[in-house]
Amino acid sequence: VVDVQATQRKIDRSLVPIYQDPKPHNQDILEAFGRMSSRLGEIATNPELLPEERQKRFKLATGSLLSSDWILNRYFLAPIAADDWQQIKKAAEQTLRRILEVGVTEAQADDVTQRRELISENLPRHGYRHQYRELIAFLVDSTLEPNRILDEAAMAKNRKETAERILREEPEVLVYNKGQKIVGQGEKVTPVQRAALTKMGKSTSSGNWTACLGILLLSSLFAFTLWSYLYHFEEKRFFRPSYASLVAALTLGITIFFQLLDQGALGHIPLYAFPLAAYAMMLSIFMHPHIAVLAVTLLVFLLSLAMRVDYYPVSVLLFGSYMGIYILRRRVNFSDRGQLIYAGLYVGVTNALSLLAITLLTPSQDTYWGTLLSLVGWGLFSGIFSGILAIGMLPLLESVFRVITPFTLMELGNHDQPLLKRMQFEAPGTFHHSLMVASLAETAAEAIGANGLLTRVGCLYHDIGKMKRPLFFIENQAYFGVENPHDKLTPRLSKMVITAHPRDSIEMAKQHKLPEVLMNFMTEHHGTLTAGYFYNKACQEEGVENVNKSQFRYPGPKPRSKETAIVMLADACESAVRALKNPSTAQVEERIDKIIQQRIEDGQFDECPITFKDIEIIKQTFVRVLRGIQHSRIEYQQNMMRELGRKLPVSSVVTEHTGLQEALKQAQALQEKATDSGTPGC
Repeated sequence: VVDVQATQRKIDRSLVPIYQDPKPHNQDILEAFGRMSSRLGEIATNPELLPEERQKRFKLATGSLLSSDWILNRYFLAPIAADDWQQIKKAAEQTLRRILEVGVTEAQADDVTQRRELISENLPRHGYRHQYRELIAFLVDSTLEPNRILDEAAMAKNRKETAERILREEPEVLVYNKGQKIVGQGEKVTPVQRAALTKMGKSTSSGNWTACLGILLLSSLFAFTLWSYLYHFEEKRFFRPSYASLVAALTLGITIFFQLLDQGALGHIPLYAFPLAAYAMMLSIFMHPHIAVLAVTLLVFLLSLAMRVDYYPVSVLLFGSYMGIYILRRRVNFSDRGQLIYAGLYVGVTNALSLLAITLLTPSQDTYWGTLLSLVGWGLFSGIFSGILAIGMLPLLESVFRVITPFTLMELGNHDQPLLKRMQFEAPGTFHHSLMVASLAETAAEAIGANGLLTRVGCLYHDIGKMKRPLFFIENQAYFGVENPHDKLTPRLSKMVITAHPRDSIEMAKQHKLPEVLMNFMTEHHGTLTAGYFYNKACQEEGVENVNKSQFRYPGPKPRSKETAIVMLADACESAVRALKNPSTAQVEERIDKIIQQRIEDGQFDECPITFKDIEIIKQTFVRVLRGIQHSRIEYQQNMMRELGRKLPVSSVVTEHTGLQEALKQAQALQEKATDSGTPGC
C-alpha cells in the first residue's frame, strides 16, 4: 500500500531551493553602499564642521540604523583623514562584495546574530587600521540586503514535477504480509490502513451500523430530555420553534467544531482549548441559566460517550461552562457586550484551576512537568475565546432566529434611542406615562419571577403609536395647552382614534425594525378590553339597545405572557391612581382591586400563564410603589401655567403643536377611511 504521508515526506526532502538571479540584487546593494559611503565621507573628512553639525548631518544620513549613536560618538565627532577614509571605504566594499559572492538569504539578513557573524567572518585581515574595524562593519551592515531570494514560481513548478515523478516511479510503499494485523479493535483507522483494508476486499466506506444506531439513540435521548424540559419549564415559555431552532443550530455547530478538533483537522490543538463555555453562555443569554446547565451537561455526556473522548478534558470544560453561566447570571452588566470577555476570563481561570487540580490528583512524570503549563494556557485560551465567540455570534443569531437578548434590550431601553427621543418631544405626556408604567411593571415582574428587563423595555415602547395623533390623548393635552378634541367628536369616532394606537404602534415598530417581542406589548396591553368611557357615552347618547359593545373593544389579542399581562394592569392602575387627588392607601387598594377584577371577569388573562398568586403579588407591589409615587406635592403647575400664559398665548401654543383644528381634520379623515372600508360601527 502506498504510504501517502511517508511519500509526502520523501517529496519534501527531495526539493531543493531555487533562487532568483542575484546580479540585479547585487547591483542595487552596491549602489546603495556607494551613496551611503559618499554621504558619510563628506561628514568624516570635512575638518570645518562643528560637532553639533556633524551630529545633525550624521543623523540625516543614517536615519535610525542600529548602533548609529555609538558609531557617531566614536568616529564622527572628530574629522578622519581622507586617506584613512578611502582605506575604510575600500575595505568595506571588499567585505560587501565577498559576502554577496557567498550569498545572503532572507533568514540570514533578518537574524541579527547571523548577520554580524557573516560580516565579521568576511572582513579583510590587512589593508586598514584595526581601530576602524567597527566602522567598516557598520558601513557593510547599513547597506547589506539579501540577494538569495527564493523563486516561488520555479519552486512551485519543481515541487509539482518532483511529486509527479516520485509518485509515478518510487513512492514509499508499506507491505502487509499474510496474517499480519492491519488494525486492531477500537483503534482509529489511518489512511494507510484504510487503503490496505480496501485492497483486501474489506468494506471501509460503509459505516458501523450498530455504532450509528447507538449514536442515534443517544442523540434522541438528548433531544427528548431537553425538549421535555422546555415543555414543562416556565409554562412553555421557551417551547417555541424559534428557540428550538436556536438550540438545534448551536448544538449542531458546537458538535461539528468538537469533532474537527478531536480528529486533528484544526491542527495539533488539545481539547482543553475547545470553547464549550460559548455554547453554555449563549444559551444562558438567549434562554435561561437552568436550560444552559441542562443542555451543556447533556452535550458533554453525548460527546464523551459517542466519540469516546477522555473524560478529563470534557470535565474541565464542563466546570468552566458552569462558571460562565454563574457569572452571566450574577456578575455581568448587560449594558455592555464587552462584559462577555469578563465572563470568559473567569471561565479561563476556572479551566486552568480545574486542570491543575486534576493533574495533581493523577500525577504523571511525562505530563506533570512537560506539558502542564501548556495545557493550562490552552484552558485559559478556551475561556477567553468563548467570550469572544459569544460576542461575535450573538448579533447573527438574534437576526436569524429573531430571538432578543438582554444586551439588545438594554440598548433599546436607553432613552437616547431615536424613537424614545422623538416621543419625549412629540408626545411628552405619553413618554412620562410610559416611564411610570415601566417602573411599576418592572418591579412587579421581578416580584413574581418574570423578565423584569423585557417588561421595562416593552413598557417604554408600548404606546409609541400615540405619536401619530398625540393631541387625542389626555396626557398630552395638558402639555400643549389644548382643548380636548373628543368633546367635538362622536363617541364612535373617538373610539376609532383611541383604539387605533396599537395598530399605529405596530406600523412604527416595523418601520424602525423593533424586535417582534416588543410588538406583543403594543397589541396586548389593552387586550380586547372595552373603551369604557366612549362606550358609556355612546349608550347615553344613542341608548343601550342601539350600541353593540363589541364594536367598542380593542382589537387584541389578549395577553399571552406574564410580562404583557403585568403591563396591562400597570398601564391601567398608573392612570387610574394618578387621576386621584391625594388618595389614601385604602383608596389606592380599592382602585387597583377594581381594575384587576374587571380584567379577570372579562377573561383577559385566559391565554397567559399568570396565576392568582401572581396577581396578588402584583397587586401588593403596585400598592407599595404607587403609595410612594402619590405623595404630597407643592403646587407648581398653576403658577407655571400662569407664567407661560403671560409669555405665550394659548392660541400660539396650539398652532405650534398641530392645533385642535388639525386634530379634528385627522379624526375626520380616519372616519372617512373607515366608512369607505366598511368597518362595523362607523
